Amino acid sequence: MNNDFQQRFPFASALQQEIAFIRMRSPLRHKWLKKNIQYSNWIFVVVSALLTILAYGLLAKELGMYGDDPNFLWAYHRGGAAEFRPFMAWIRDFGYLIYQFLSPLFGEKIIGWRLALLLLRWTSGLLYYFTLCRRFPAQKPIIWWAALLFLFYPGFLQQAIPVEFILHFISLNFILASILLMQLAFSNTRGKWLLLIGSFGFEVIGLFLCEYFISLELVRPFLVSHTMTTDTQNSSEACIPLKKKGTHRNVLPLLISFIIFLGYLIWRGFFASSSYVQPVFLSALKADAPSFLLTWIEQAGHDLILVLIKAWGKIFSPLPSGRSLLVYAGITALSFLICALSSFINRPTETDETYENSSLRPLILLGLFAVISGGIPVWAAGLKTTLSLFWDRLTLSFMWGACLTFTSVFGILIRKKYQPLLFSLIIALTVGFQFQLQNQFRRDWQLTQNYFWQLHWRAPDLAQGTLILGDQFPFSAITDNSLNALLNWNYEEAGKPMAENYKFFQVSARRNLLIEPAETNQIIHNNFSGSLDQSIVVYATPSTCLKVLTKTDRELPFLGYDLRQVLHYSNPDQILVEPARTVTLQSFMGPEPAHDWCYYYEKGELAEQQEQWDKVLELGIEAESLGLSPTVMVEMRPFLFAALLSNDIPTASRWANKMVQEQGNAAYFLRWFETLEPSSLSQEALILLNQLKTDYQKERDLD
Repeated sequence: MNNDFQQRFPFASALQQEIAFIRMRSPLRHKWLKKNIQYSNWIFVVVSALLTILAYGLLAKELGMYGDDPNFLWAYHRGGAAEFRPFMAWIRDFGYLIYQFLSPLFGEKIIGWRLALLLLRWTSGLLYYFTLCRRFPAQKPIIWWAALLFLFYPGFLQQAIPVEFILHFISLNFILASILLMQLAFSNTRGKWLLLIGSFGFEVIGLFLCEYFISLELVRPFLVSHTMTTDTQNSSEACIPLKKKGTHRNVLPLLISFIIFLGYLIWRGFFASSSYVQPVFLSALKADAPSFLLTWIEQAGHDLILVLIKAWGKIFSPLPSGRSLLVYAGITALSFLICALSSFINRPTETDETYENSSLRPLILLGLFAVISGGIPVWAAGLKTTLSLFWDRLTLSFMWGACLTFTSVFGILIRKKYQPLLFSLIIALTVGFQFQLQNQFRRDWQLTQNYFWQLHWRAPDLAQGTLILGDQFPFSAITDNSLNALLNWNYEEAGKPMAENYKFFQVSARRNLLIEPAETNQIIHNNFSGSLDQSIVVYATPSTCLKVLTKTDRELPFLGYDLRQVLHYSNPDQILVEPARTVTLQSFMGPEPAHDWCYYYEKGELAEQQEQWDKVLELGIEAESLGLSPTVMVEMRPFLFAALLSNDIPTASRWANKMVQEQGNAAYFLRWFETLEPSSLSQEALILLNQLKTDYQKERDLD
């Protein structure tokens, strides 16, 4: 290796000594080594597949739609594959082509997309492993662990959102496959340029689909610069220490690859539909360069600490309880056994000193370089990386380098004989953590399904132009754009899927439209046109039922500021109590749940809206006879009113005694009592009502 090449590629110096050491081994030993490495590769394929299934696959059938996935699938439902171009070409100039290709295969069923993303996640781990092995064959034991951690990196929390992130992992796989093809081209004399053409093609596809992994193009020269080759018959074997190729032949392909990368950067910065780099980075730099650069450095330091250190702390998140804890413990233990057993089978022999004598510093330096360069698309866009849901997606840019750095540092700090135990434990915990996340998503989808079933019970149909305003949702893994998709999809007009007759807004996310609206109160958003006067305001928590709010609900306990600000818009008359059609929820909402307390509450409020007090009372008595009761006594209000207005004093008295025992509701009930007309009540009902007013007034005075 000449001095000039060493200066240009400093990561190669340590490997030169290892290749020389291996070549000095006997032919018999060299033959054993090649056979052992090939056998080891198959072990990795099997182990990584098993662990991927444990982490992401066990709950695949029970998971639903999260993030922006409902919006993606609703777009396909409305207009087929062609709809993806207007839907997303404004932000992904070419990414929509992937959805146009895949949507006819997977359709509106989320399970097909989920299994495809599962496969892509696994293959990305294989490509990570093989590309690093070809570059650093002597450090293969550490690369083994790094690749497994790459599969389950705890900084990325959104594996359960397949439609949105299938684009990202397709892009990642294309770029990694491009690097692998270039490595193979440099280690083969036959078909070299055919492999290189494939590499350039994959590079173009991977880059122009998604910008998250462009930093791998900066890593590419260090991964392909020292690719070696054997004789022709063994040239396809990965992870085998091979003999050196003339480096001058690599310059032209690397130059072509760099030109492709440079062309992408120019296009992305100045000509793409979504050009973050130009308005954010360049504008800020021109406005106040010193201040901007200082802020940028601070942001970079924050993000590097987060992805290199804090992200790994996620695996120590609070454990679940009950049956979930047992399942989590079982999966974690099984993952540990798989890792420990595979490391035992795959362990080097006592005479194999290549790994013991090799230095991991090149891997650490390469990992750190990849992490820093991975921040380029994030920092250039002025974004801040967090470990909270949705914004954690930015950790994808850092993931390749973070896993390599983390593993290599531990490889130096921990003695070799303890490494299998330590890394098996860490990987088992990451697998358990990712499974725990999938389980949380599963519960979140159940809450989403219940939310829409309760809305369906309360609102059998909605007038066209209805705007639903909500906040403080019982679920957390879905955006209001997707809530809008689910609302329109479930209440769609037969034969008119393109119509957007309804709109769902999360109040805290749309304050500029709702808190200070235009003078006309008109809301025009995408294909929806309506008025704030045609709104209904809804509220629900995981432990309470969905409630259609009115101005009288201003004193509802735990009601947030944003919902209080829009209560005056709520118009329950937008709910069609006697609809001309029968609305049937889509199959992805699951079968109708058992009729629990919330069913009777929703039907009771619907009957109250029609002033059918006898029916409200009947529903309350039936629920009580079934042993059903609310978690909060404010939900007894319509049934108490029905008992008072129907002059069922014993029932009203029984319910009133239960209600006054719960503290904190005084202001709420006193406000609602003002809506009851004394003339509509019997003398006995008035006496009971006045006693309730007195009791609640005393409670409010004490507060």
